[in-house]
Amino acid sequence: MQQEIVERCLPQLLQHLLECDEQQKHVDYDDCLKYATVCIANHNESADTYESVEENLTNFIERFHLECLGELGDTVKLLSQVILDDQQLLEEHKWSVLDFMLSVNFRAFNTARMYLKDLMACRQQLLRSLDWAYSYKKKARFKAEQQQGEMLQKRSFDLDSELDSIGDNSLSAATNQSSVDLSLDLSLLSSHESSAVSPQQEAAKDQAELEQARQRYSLALSQLQEQQQQPKASNEEPPNEARPVAAFAVSFGNYLHQPLQDVQQAVQQYGEEGFLLREVLAMFFQPRSCRYFEVNNQLLQLRSNAAQQKLLSKFLAPLQHMQLLQLFIDCYQRHLETLSSLTAALRRLLKPVVETLTYFEQRVAIDPKQATLRCLLRAMRPSLPRLQLLWSLAVGSYALPPQQQLGIAAHYRSQYIVYNLLQLAALPAHLDTEGRRGSAAALLLHVLQVYCQFLDSWWLLGDFQDWHAEFPAQQQLIDGRTQYVMRPLEGEDASELSQSPIYQIIERHIVCAGKSLAVLHDANRLGHFVGVHRALLKKSLYHMLIKTLLLQLKPYQQEPLKKQPKAPDIFRQLRATDNEQLRGMYYAYYKESQVDFKLPHICTIDELLKQCLSCVSYAPLHELICRSLDRVLEPRVLLVNSFVVHLLRDQLQLQQVLKELRRVYLLLDFDEFAEQLELALHQLEQGFTALARQQLQQMLDQHNTRVAYPFSVALPSADLDQLSLLYSCDATLDCIIYASQLDLYNIAYRRQLQLHVAIRKLQQLPTLNFTGTLQSCKANLELALRQQLKLPQLQQAAVECDAQLELSVSLPQLQLAHNTFVQQMCCILLIDNDDEELLQELLMLANILAKHWLRLQRVFATPTEASSCSCNADDFADFDAQFDELKIDYLLSVNKLSDAMQCLLD
Repeated sequence: MQQEIVERCLPQLLQHLLECDEQQKHVDYDDCLKYATVCIANHNESADTYESVEENLTNFIERFHLECLGELGDTVKLLSQVILDDQQLLEEHKWSVLDFMLSVNFRAFNTARMYLKDLMACRQQLLRSLDWAYSYKKKARFKAEQQQGEMLQKRSFDLDSELDSIGDNSLSAATNQSSVDLSLDLSLLSSHESSAVSPQQEAAKDQAELEQARQRYSLALSQLQEQQQQPKASNEEPPNEARPVAAFAVSFGNYLHQPLQDVQQAVQQYGEEGFLLREVLAMFFQPRSCRYFEVNNQLLQLRSNAAQQKLLSKFLAPLQHMQLLQLFIDCYQRHLETLSSLTAALRRLLKPVVETLTYFEQRVAIDPKQATLRCLLRAMRPSLPRLQLLWSLAVGSYALPPQQQLGIAAHYRSQYIVYNLLQLAALPAHLDTEGRRGSAAALLLHVLQVYCQFLDSWWLLGDFQDWHAEFPAQQQLIDGRTQYVMRPLEGEDASELSQSPIYQIIERHIVCAGKSLAVLHDANRLGHFVGVHRALLKKSLYHMLIKTLLLQLKPYQQEPLKKQPKAPDIFRQLRATDNEQLRGMYYAYYKESQVDFKLPHICTIDELLKQCLSCVSYAPLHELICRSLDRVLEPRVLLVNSFVVHLLRDQLQLQQVLKELRRVYLLLDFDEFAEQLELALHQLEQGFTALARQQLQQMLDQHNTRVAYPFSVALPSADLDQLSLLYSCDATLDCIIYASQLDLYNIAYRRQLQLHVAIRKLQQLPTLNFTGTLQSCKANLELALRQQLKLPQLQQAAVECDAQLELSVSLPQLQLAHNTFVQQMCCILLIDNDDEELLQELLMLANILAKHWLRLQRVFATPTEASSCSCNADDFADFDAQFDELKIDYLLSVNKLSDAMQCLLD
């Protein structure tokens, strides 16, 4: 049914918009119909973002001006201004309508020049239509206001009820004495003014207002274009981030100062009291030297010859607070994210004060001759404590002059803010005045939003996205590995900042979870981790913090205080006035002070302040904030550590990998490939390095139980000391098996290889019918070499390592277990000890003994050459006797050598 309605009505709507009929369709009718059909089919998935449409609009208008078709570009700009000013359209729909309007009004520039006359005629018709629409709207409003005025004339206006809306019950007495009725509504004023003018004057006024509106919209779009064209340094502003521009105070201050420029005329028009009142109002927004005030050393002061010194002195402190607070907000809003968050909160909390002033200015504008300074003082009575409180919080948190900030690191300044706000929130109850603890706690929570955003980015991307280096932790790349460490603190208050509870919570969080996240980041497995645990990691950490804190605050909260009446919201004031200049300024301030629409309501500064101020005076707000922050961070630490342990121990089978390392490097199964090793070493002794390397590689490939993680042989020369085995495993296991540990494994491999080869060489010596000391020396030497293998100690250390791996619940514990085994291996094998010389002596003795053993075998062999010898028998007998004598001498020398070797072995 819905599809049928769309198919029937959509062509009719397009024909109406394009001003064509079925017989004579628009040239772009088919394209527009396809576009509209797709938009309606995907209305819930709008692709028309603010940035894309704004960029298209800016480029569109700029191209018109470059092609010398500026009037057509201004027409498109005017159409877009009408759409943006339509209050009946939702914000998200405005950009869709703008995008559609651009697609409908697109013309090739050559075509535009060819049909320029027709397009200009359409432009004139459009302007007349808009003019008629504004006039019709004005007349309808005039009739409604006239009817309302007739009704209001039948009522009596009570000044007290109107002034109560500003929160000042005491203002009624003074204003009743002066007979000033400031409670007249703006609609009544406009109706009286409209009834006093002729229709011709009304039409002229409407035309002037229409032209003024056009100029305002043109100015707004021009500012958008300028902001978009301004280049930004990569290290100054993060991409895709919009920041408010504090333009309201300047523009509204100029608006208030403008009628006061001609002092004599203004005094004649408003009177001395009225002039003074307007000057005070203007000073709240844009301080400057004028008749009663002067700016001395950038601070507003009261002139010594000013009239009503006593009364004006009551305004001096609020004016100075307002001036300095605005300077603080405007100066720091484009610096660090922490400062931006703080100033945004201060700007939002300052909003009721500004609304009181703007509302009072509207009341004064109704009767410009009778308002007094005492009226303003009483009207601002509820706002003065807030103004003083906000300034004291700004000073207490961070209000250093710019010249004192030079040389101070960004992260130091950021932590300085958090530390000071935490100290203000921890003030004793008897020292708390005017809700400083609650206000400081609310500001602290608002500032912690920045830290939570850094941590959210860290958990999702492995990077803090810290454009200004203001977060306490940082990412470093050391030896190709990612490490997360705390930034060094250098300054007078460095020790105090490091002892801050929030700093310690973040430090503990980085230490506990940093290694695991670094492993996942380096191994490109962080995306898998985030995907598996999306339910937790996609939640805003800041939102979770606020929800947890609100649960903690409930036992301390009491009945909410009765809301004090206050001035209408700035948007309501905007809708209540017909002054286009004021409407533009009010809307600018509405955008400046608008809360982040992405944040839930409970996370806004207004709601945070309300929740904190509703607590009893003895509520430990600072402790509850720290406890809540620690509580929301703890589950993530447990999660990532458990995930990494499961990944290493269960999925990548860490224990089996380490067993394979021990089996190969420590030659625990030497007997299985002893012959192949002997052949490779024999080839190496002969100088055939390539053949020896190939033989060793074949042996490793045949006996490797984990084909996915192969070993490779590195043998650059025939020197056995340069032999090493390279191990290729999953990159994730690099966090457990370091390159330095593999170097120690290779040292152990060469040591054990030499011992095994020496023992096997002794075992393969032929049997001799000789029972001298050499035989016992051989047995003792073989025993000594076997003791140097120390296989029982190594196996015991391996068992302990496996048991510790089973009990490990975090990455540091796994690393500690393997590192402990490597250290035990070094101690057992004396790799880092001077006793290595003993091993070399034993290997040398084994080599000497083997050579003498083989020589004795040849010496004591039975001679068989006598039967075939043709020499004389007597000569042969003499030869035997002489040979026996030599054998006895050699045997005696061997016995002496054996005795010496036995002494070394003992």
